[in-house]
Amino acid sequence: MPQKATLLCFETAGSPASMNLTFKEFEIPDPGPDEVQIAFIFAPVTPTDILAISGKYPLKPIRRVPRGPYEMTDPYIAGYDGVARVTKIGELAPRHVYDTDFREGDIVVPFRMGIGTWCSHANVHENWLLNLSCNLYDLDELRRSFSPIDIETFSYLRSVFCTGRFLVQESFYDLKSHHCIVMNEPVDPISWAIISLVKAERAKVLVVLEDQPEMKGPSRLDPRKRILKDQGVDCVLLESEIERYQEEIENMRIVSVFDSGSSPSVSPFVPFLRLGGSVVNYAFLCGSDTPSSLTISYYRRDGEIPSGPFNVRSFLQHFYNRHMDYTGTGYSPLEMDVDYPLRDLVQQGRLKTPTIKRIPWSARDEVLKAVSTVEEQETWRDMYVIDFEA
Repeated sequence: MPQKATLLCFETAGSPASMNLTFKEFEIPDPGPDEVQIAFIFAPVTPTDILAISGKYPLKPIRRVPRGPYEMTDPYIAGYDGVARVTKIGELAPRHVYDTDFREGDIVVPFRMGIGTWCSHANVHENWLLNLSCNLYDLDELRRSFSPIDIETFSYLRSVFCTGRFLVQESFYDLKSHHCIVMNEPVDPISWAIISLVKAERAKVLVVLEDQPEMKGPSRLDPRKRILKDQGVDCVLLESEIERYQEEIENMRIVSVFDSGSSPSVSPFVPFLRLGGSVVNYAFLCGSDTPSSLTISYYRRDGEIPSGPFNVRSFLQHFYNRHMDYTGTGYSPLEMDVDYPLRDLVQQGRLKTPTIKRIPWSARDEVLKAVSTVEEQETWRDMYVIDFEA
């Protein structure tokens, strides 16, 4: 029996993103061979989505819907990330030994980039999904249950935590507990993810804050410092305090400097980098529309750059596709090695999640308003998640 579905799509890319989006209603048939029908539970609104709708992102969505009578091309389905529940299963091919079959009720996230997550229901190829309800190492283990907060977090597992994990892993080859990373004020979800992942490795985090001349009293009473300390940050310095604490900074064994594009600049810490350390600029992932603001540069003490920076297009394709099995028969266990440990960290409560603002899918004006808000922000601050079951 066909399934009624609604989706948010765009025919041509352009700004403002919210003006390009259109809600559509249609019916989808039962899943065909090698397909799984899913019902989305949550889907975030991220800068990646905005850049794709605006035509500034190097990778386009891969799912489209048939054009209407007044449309020149088949519209793209918007949305790059989300979490869904399996509702129907087509005739599936034998799986790899690393995988398990899908079952109705399983919790899944997109494995392939750009499958279009701003829709209530979809039929997608089984190889485009990662089944979070299965256990990689014990195929006979019963499906694991997740709390509502876990499921909500899974909706931005890739856009926030997988991205943060990749940046941490690429920034320094072997992060140890005596190492330290430096970053400017964490105002976006990816920065908070980086802090959580670095602390999960038991390494140290130093955050530098912009001075606020209007604040009176000792700097230790700055409320921002207390908030960051409560979130596990080891050291918080104001921009004006860097010179005073140079000797202490020298002894911190700084291996990576992360720059989200927010103030203040973290360039004063580059001279303190250890051999093989790196400077990671990920402002492009936090809302900047400048592709050059996504780089990882590796430094020697003399300032020479032995490798990098990454090109933004090759970076994204490398990140999202490097472990894909291009034979079309599935995906490799290497990709699972990225996502399943993150799933476990979420369930263990070891990853700090950003403050979420849920928007009911039925409140169409509110959904478009959230898209407009994220687009207008210079730095990604608000984490909006579309709730399809509200």
